Amino acid sequence: MKRIELKSLELSNFKGIKHFVLDANGANASIYGDNATGKTTLFDAFTWLLFDKDSADKKDFQLKTVDTDGNVQHHLDHSVSGAFTVDGRPLELKKVYYEKWTKKRSGPNKEFTGHTTDYYIDGVPVKKKEYDDAVSELVNGNEELFKLLTSPTYFNEVLNWKQRRKALLSVCGDLTDEEVIGSKKELAELPDILGDHSIEDLRKIIASKRATINKSLTEIPQRIDEANGLKPDLNGLNEVDLKKQAEQLQQQIDQVDEKIRTIRSGGEIDEKRNEIRKIEGIQLDMRNNFQADVHKQIDAKNTEYYRLKARIDKDLRRSKELQEEIASNTARVQKYGNQLEDMRHEWQLISGRTFEFAGDTVCSECGQELPADKIDAAKDHAEKHFNLRKSQDLEENKRIGSETKAKADELIKETEKLKAEAQAAEERAKAAQPDLDAIKKEIDDLNSGMKSIFDDPNFQATQKQIKAIELEIKELQSSTDDAVMAVNEKKRALKQELATAETALLKFDQVRRIDKRIAELEAQEKALSKEFEELEKQLYLTEEFIKTKVNLLEDRINSKFKMARFKLFSEQINGGLQEVCETTYNGVPYNALNNAAKINVGLDIIQTLSEFYGLSAPIFIDNREAVTKLINVDAQVISLIVSAADKKLRIEKEKEPQEAI
Repeated sequence: MKRIELKSLELSNFKGIKHFVLDANGANASIYGDNATGKTTLFDAFTWLLFDKDSADKKDFQLKTVDTDGNVQHHLDHSVSGAFTVDGRPLELKKVYYEKWTKKRSGPNKEFTGHTTDYYIDGVPVKKKEYDDAVSELVNGNEELFKLLTSPTYFNEVLNWKQRRKALLSVCGDLTDEEVIGSKKELAELPDILGDHSIEDLRKIIASKRATINKSLTEIPQRIDEANGLKPDLNGLNEVDLKKQAEQLQQQIDQVDEKIRTIRSGGEIDEKRNEIRKIEGIQLDMRNNFQADVHKQIDAKNTEYYRLKARIDKDLRRSKELQEEIASNTARVQKYGNQLEDMRHEWQLISGRTFEFAGDTVCSECGQELPADKIDAAKDHAEKHFNLRKSQDLEENKRIGSETKAKADELIKETEKLKAEAQAAEERAKAAQPDLDAIKKEIDDLNSGMKSIFDDPNFQATQKQIKAIELEIKELQSSTDDAVMAVNEKKRALKQELATAETALLKFDQVRRIDKRIAELEAQEKALSKEFEELEKQLYLTEEFIKTKVNLLEDRINSKFKMARFKLFSEQINGGLQEVCETTYNGVPYNALNNAAKINVGLDIIQTLSEFYGLSAPIFIDNREAVTKLINVDAQVISLIVSAADKKLRIEKEKEPQEAI
């Protein structure tokens, strides 16, 4: 086992202690003092020397000396040095923390510019990294473990339950699922249920499925009740009788429709309509032969007119399209002009940039002013980088400006061509318009000289014949409509009866659909109940697994300790288990123990961890006066004891270092 012993601890201007030497010489030591005399400060100095933190694991604590009003006393060196033996080999560590005051060029007085720390190993000045490496080697590269081994309260009062649990499992080892399952026959079928899942994942899956199924099982009876409530009342109805009634009503309606068709298909009306069609054929021949030559001339002129008009319209549409394109190009040229103006302004801004050095002149590690040559080198490098970037930005500005100018010039040339094409189209349309007007006048003259077919006496005679026949048809239809109307009244009554019967029949179909849905819901309820029972069984097996693991794991861990006992799982109200890590002694939770029991339980934990990791380190016990007898531990013990009679710190130490137990 690696054994670290504290030979001495010397403090100068550290917190409230001006100067004090704890000369333990590797033996157990007791430090007596009244409240606020600096007992805890010794432990703070010990942890700051190693880890830059106080004994409460805080990094931002006040280690500088202050007066009675709380004002910091400046221009003091705050130092802690510790002499150790590591397996008999001496090691001395020292840190000096002090203010840095720098004289500025602008005035004769020095100004406070920060703090710095000097590091020493065996009296030799070293860099921080070399010092940290030495501390890391001293504590086996595990700061957290070293704090656990040097304070009996650290495990229970600083670590959270997850960290405590992890520390215990690292010492005692966790149990595999196979070990737990193999320890109890009842869990034999659990591996098949688990598959590739862990116990925790399986429980989450089961919980999710149970919640879903339970929700469905709660909803299904409600849905069945709702379905039953939707069933129509079938009292007094017979489906067979209703179907027979509907068939008979439909037959009667078909017979009525046939009667209506017979009435409307009267032969005399059809003969009158055939006479009208013959006369209309005679009128068509009269129209075709009336002034045929004039019609041919008008048709030819219309063809010429519309051909020329189509060409003019095409030129006008093309001119309009070109004007829109010209407007778009003009807007784009304006946009490019604005961009060029922005690029010229940006070029002036880039050209006007001046170099200003803004680099660090103070070392980020030690806080000291950098040498002038390093500052000049950094400045030259920064200035070269600035000039290169400025040159690149100017070139890029010039390139973009040239490309934008080229695009604008190309658009201007294109717009000029479009303007010429638009003007040519407009001129062609304008030149052709007189020809179009002349053709239109010729067509109008031809139309004005034409006579109307309706002025022809023969055509007028045929019109009179058609009107006389239409009057005869109207008189015949009047008597037919009355007969059809009477039959339609009977048809409407039959249709209303049929609709009533069909509505009643639909109730039977609705009941059958609802009964089918209820049967499906009942089958689903049965299947879900069976699935829920299977999940309950699986959940029971997982809980038995966890309880078995709890007992095995807690027994294994508790066997490593003499006093401390650990509760790793807490049973919930619903019967489930939740991971925890609670320390107890004789069944009493750690938080409810008196100080003496807390300290001895902490020492018991330190002893087990020390044996497992093979490392023994000095243990600082604050409020040691609460304990009449400490349990034996294989480590040096520094007791901090409240003593009202001792207004200054007083040391009592054993004559010889404590032997290993």
